[in-house]
Amino acid sequence: NYMRVALDQCVVANRALVSKGKSLSPSSLARLHAAIELMIDVVDGSHGRMPNHGANDGALVHPITLGTHEDYRPSLTAACHSFAHPLPADIEYDRETLAWLGAATVERADARSDGVRRGASGWVNARLGSLHLFMRAGRYTSRPSHIDPLHVDICVDGRPVVVDPGTFSYNAPGPWRHGFSSARVHNGPLVDGREPGIRGPRFLWLEWPAAEIGRAARVGGRVEIEARVPGSHSRRITLSGDVAVITDEVIATGEHEIRVLWLLHPDAGPALLHCADGQRKQAVEDDPIGWYAPAYGRRVASTYVEAVARSEKARIVTFVGRGAPQTRNETTTDR
Repeated sequence: NYMRVALDQCVVANRALVSKGKSLSPSSLARLHAAIELMIDVVDGSHGRMPNHGANDGALVHPITLGTHEDYRPSLTAACHSFAHPLPADIEYDRETLAWLGAATVERADARSDGVRRGASGWVNARLGSLHLFMRAGRYTSRPSHIDPLHVDICVDGRPVVVDPGTFSYNAPGPWRHGFSSARVHNGPLVDGREPGIRGPRFLWLEWPAAEIGRAARVGGRVEIEARVPGSHSRRITLSGDVAVITDEVIATGEHEIRVLWLLHPDAGPALLHCADGQRKQAVEDDPIGWYAPAYGRRVASTYVEAVARSEKARIVTFVGRGAPQTRNETTTDR
């Protein structure tokens, strides 16, 4: 979301410069094209949604459309037109945005195909059939926003199923102030209940997490991804057919507890996720777990699945997608 904020501001700045016969520098334009490419890679072409990567307070600084802040296609339309960047044919461009820009169309490129792409900063984006997965597992070089190593967002048929909770508020009373920033509310494993980051005052973190992606490749008709928090735990993902299989495992020596939580989007069907020995639970008012924030100051109660295992090399396996086992997880309100 904040990449969009920066990109929208640069679109306005560049139009002002062009009106005076000037332009942004070549190095700046190269970074903007890289930003556009990343957004093109992760956006859903028919709905305009993107993964909730990092903080998302719904900021929209260049609202030249009647669409909501959850639709990133207007910003991509404006950026692609302003910086002469082709927009893939499977991403609908926004006609209202083009009207404001005084343009009839935008340059087009071939439609995106299935495959996997990874970034040096520690993220993986994979598409295969009905599945779209985004994962982050990197090391920070500047202050982090959310502490969520090995977190994944998964969409099925263009609809979000497991999601990042968002931001909600920086200033609400406890437990909601920064309540959605910790690893315990994200879709990543925790070992022995230990948060991978230590929060300081306001936006400061005293300890930053570190994770790494070891493998991310398409092998025949499958996508295989392997990532880990060194010395602690690993996450292996296989996309095949209409199902994502996620295996979380302790790699530290000795007996340890591993906990995995999956936050379901409020509109997601419960049959799309199955976690062995997982319990399906509902959000409650006094705990940020299980809540989803579509915009700043808004939160919606949702459902989550939680599984815990304790042993040497403890392991939890989860299935997401149309091909997930149809056995339903037990529903409980026990916290």
